Order: sequence, then C-alpha cells, then structure tokens
Amino acid sequence: MILSFDVWNTLLAANPEFKAQRLHAICNAIGLPEDQVSVKFDETKRALDFIQENTGKAFTSLFCWQLLLKNLGIKDDIKFIAPVLLGISNMLFKQYPPEFNVELIKKLRKVKDDTRRPCDLVLVSNTNFVPGYVVWETCFNHLDLFEKAYFSDESGYAKPSREAFAEGWPYVSERKIIHIGDNVKTDGVCRLYGADYVYVTDPKDTLRVLTEVY
Repeated sequence: MILSFDVWNTLLAANPEFKAQRLHAICNAIGLPEDQVSVKFDETKRALDFIQENTGKAFTSLFCWQLLLKNLGIKDDIKFIAPVLLGISNMLFKQYPPEFNVELIKKLRKVKDDTRRPCDLVLVSNTNFVPGYVVWETCFNHLDLFEKAYFSDESGYAKPSREAFAEGWPYVSERKIIHIGDNVKTDGVCRLYGADYVYVTDPKDTLRVLTEVY
C-alpha cells in the first residue's frame, strides 16, 4: 500500500512567527509599509492558489516573488530584488520552521516500520513562495520516512493535475493508494486517478486517521 500525503494542514502547521518575521524583513528590504505589503502578499497568494486549483499549472518560487513585486508596483530591478527576497524567506523558514506534531511523527514511524503491512509513504504537495526543496530539507529529510516527495514548483504541475500525482506516484502499479489532504478540490481529485481520498483539516486530524487505520 501507498500512503500519500499533502503537506500543509495535513502534516505541517504553519508557524505564525515565520509569517510575521518574513513580512517585517521584506518591508525592510524594499522600503514599503507592512500593511501594504501584507495585503498585496495575500492577494498574490490567493491568485496563485486559484490558478493552481483551476488549471493544474504551477510556478517557481522565484516567479511568485517577481509577481508580488509587480503587484506592489515595483518595476525596476525585479530580476535582482526577487532573488534577494526569496533568499530572505528561505532563511527565515529554516529559522522559524513549521510545527510538526510529535505524536504524528511517531505514528508515521510505526506505519513505515510495520513489516506485517508494508507501506510506502510519499508526499504530493503544492507550493508557491517557499520552494519545495526548502520544505523538504527543513522538515522531512532528516526523518527518513518518505520514499518520494513531489512539490509543484519542481516541474510546473500542481494538484489537481494528473501529472502532479503521477510525479508523486511514479512506481505505482497495482498497489492500493490512499491520499490524505485538506483540499477537496486539489486532493480529492486523486480518486479519478485510482486512489482513495481521506479529507483532513489539520495534522491532529491526520493522526486520528492513521490511528484508526494502524
């Protein structure tokens, strides 16, 4: 069996301190007030999420930062400023990492180590302003739990596209797949591709689901 997971609000909960520190650092870098940048950041993210959810198209994190700068009315030197903001964001993400439920990690370890019911764990996640490799290196790589991790910025395919799930499940043949995630529109479509879907609302919900199964 394969247990496939979304990341945000499924395995990880966002760290509010990261959001606050990132906003403060960005505003210092570009010289704009926090309330203005906060509004435009949220607008830009909603637009990017909308495109992902409705087209299956994904963008690199650098593009997301370039788009934010354009939406803030900054037109000059975007190709120089955007990488700086991306670097600041990546650094702060590592400094203020997302919250990972300790009991959930223990349960995932138990599932992976259960030789009676062999099960591979994989990640299939959309992302935008934070690159997938930063999420992986910060939150997952050291755990040695997941056989495969796919983030949408890697190849331009986002859930709900078939291609995104295919990237996350490249070695699937006749194995049963259960995909767990918090977005019915982007995660629930996995049923069209042969997987069962379990809706969750946060990592505690994911722990409950795994406890029922294992």
